[in-house]
Amino acid sequence: MSSPKRTPLQAQWEQFRSRYDKQYIMAFRLGDFYEFFYDDAKDVSKILDIALTDRQGTPLAGFPYASGQEALEKIVKSGRPVVVVDQVEDPAEAKGRIVERDIVRVITPGTILEDNVLEKDSNNYLAALSISSIKQQQDAIKVAMAFCDISTGDFFTTSFVDSRQRMATLSGELSRFNPVEILIPDTETDDSITTGIAKLLPGVAIRRRSALDFDPVDSREVITRHFKISNLESFGIEGDAAATGAAGALLRYLQETQKQGLSNITTITNRVPTNHVLIDQNTVRNLEIVKNSADSTSRGTLFELFSKTCTAMGLRLVKKILLSPLMEPRAIEARLDFVDLLVHDAMLREEIRKEMTGICDLERLIARINYSSVVNARHIVQLASSLEQIPAIKKIIARIDSDFTRRHDKCIADFGPLATTLLGTFVDSPPATTVEGEMIRPGINQELDELRGIRSGSDEWLEKYQDDARCKYGLTTLRVKSNSVFGYFIEISKSYVDKVPSSWTRKQTLAHAERYTTPELKAMEEKILSAEGRIFEIEKEIFADMKARVIAATGDIQAAARAIAEIDVMLTMAQVAASGNYVRPRIVENGPTIIKEGRHPVIEQMIGIDKFISNDVSIDPAENVLTIVTGPNMSGKSTFLRQICLIVLMAQAGSFVPAREATISITDKIFSRVGAQDDITK
Repeated sequence: MSSPKRTPLQAQWEQFRSRYDKQYIMAFRLGDFYEFFYDDAKDVSKILDIALTDRQGTPLAGFPYASGQEALEKIVKSGRPVVVVDQVEDPAEAKGRIVERDIVRVITPGTILEDNVLEKDSNNYLAALSISSIKQQQDAIKVAMAFCDISTGDFFTTSFVDSRQRMATLSGELSRFNPVEILIPDTETDDSITTGIAKLLPGVAIRRRSALDFDPVDSREVITRHFKISNLESFGIEGDAAATGAAGALLRYLQETQKQGLSNITTITNRVPTNHVLIDQNTVRNLEIVKNSADSTSRGTLFELFSKTCTAMGLRLVKKILLSPLMEPRAIEARLDFVDLLVHDAMLREEIRKEMTGICDLERLIARINYSSVVNARHIVQLASSLEQIPAIKKIIARIDSDFTRRHDKCIADFGPLATTLLGTFVDSPPATTVEGEMIRPGINQELDELRGIRSGSDEWLEKYQDDARCKYGLTTLRVKSNSVFGYFIEISKSYVDKVPSSWTRKQTLAHAERYTTPELKAMEEKILSAEGRIFEIEKEIFADMKARVIAATGDIQAAARAIAEIDVMLTMAQVAASGNYVRPRIVENGPTIIKEGRHPVIEQMIGIDKFISNDVSIDPAENVLTIVTGPNMSGKSTFLRQICLIVLMAQAGSFVPAREATISITDKIFSRVGAQDDITK
């Protein structure tokens, strides 16, 4: 028995589906829905708990296109990348043939953009990893990595020499940034590396890519072409072939999956691991810096203590700062100077906090405006409202005399004119989609105002036409109505059909009524529809122009967002210090670490500052390189050890510390192997 002939739509679907293996799920747009077929439909039905239907033996599932972005990214969060096939032409122009479609995006764990799917307090990093042997050094390897969070535009590289056996620095960098997806060259044959990564980062997606993607020469071309530059000196990777290869491989992967220009990737920074304290995964866990050991939430952690930021950008930066304490004394002192100023000026703290409150997640919103096909005027108004607040923040920090504020003041552009234009163009509460119209204020476009006048006048004309027809022909049940199928028509109940003039043309017969049209009504219908169509076109053009202006300002908005985030973090540190009676640590190099009346920053908040028994400690490498702490079980040894580590970490992060007095010698590594997993608050 011959198989049924494929329809053109089936052939089109199979053409796209054949390009990807079964690991991928394909979302196929049909009109106002994303549809899934065969095994994809079965899998999506289970993942999203939606109905699975059957049409002529073909399993089907789907959901509305307008609200589908979040659902698509939930599928990805379950571990299945999604290929998005969309309509790339107006279906009205495809009469007599199948609508043209194409792959517009491939969504993977590292390329998610939807706010409701991402965690607002964490970056969502995609990474590329390259490892090469070093000649005449059997155990030494050169490691190069590139990281990118496409939802914020953050892109950076790092490279270092590590031990193949221990890979301590690599493990530290991976646990510090916690990428959700990692690209490695297909020539990497050491399975212990991928096994180790999978163990270190449970659930991470590891993808093998062609080693050609990591080629430094080709990668250099990819990078310079994207950023429109001639060399890589400004990114700090000129001459670093491995870092260039990793960055190029990552950028190429993003270009392949996003299918468009990466307009929110505006720069690359080079991160030097030796500029930051090394904190391995075990130490992060044992010190409960970002997650507690009881239920893996942030409850009772150092991160929770500093999580009272005004902005989502600041919240993410807090986590990065706590996991990356500084090694450079001048950089530490610059942060401490600003925190010190804020600690001793409560009115200034309140003034800055007031202006920052309400600023949206600028990094992720500008990324969404750059990439999303369902961006609307609400997103732009939300962005503009936040940009409108920034000049007040800039004005405040401009009057503060410190290296920290001078550096950040330069990073904040004047967004007043852009915000004024955007807010003056769109209505205060725009509709949820651009197709609904009514998003542009009156007075912005003369033709638009005239067409709206025609449409408004048509309502009065239709009402008068209905009243006149009722009186003239005695048709008391006459109604002038409209729908998307038959347009405008006159509806009359069956009992009055004999009174209908012969000049009227029947349009439709219903069970209890008849529908007609007249030359006058048809003329007005054409006028109304023509006006509505042109209104939609003009509003769409204005929206596209405003969106283009926002996208053109992406780099400036990102720079301002980073500056505001840093100010936000320092403000939070100052607030914690002021309320917790912290002191400014004295930072020294190659000297003793002396803490007088030190306290555990988290526990004292839980049980009350007055109930916590403070402790002294003196660690002087000139006198002793080892200190042994003894005592009976449950006497506080674990708390004491963790307390010392956290105070050192906080000081080098630029924070005041919970103590009466503290001298902190620059520390390059912090290790904690506290065996007890008891609740340290009890």
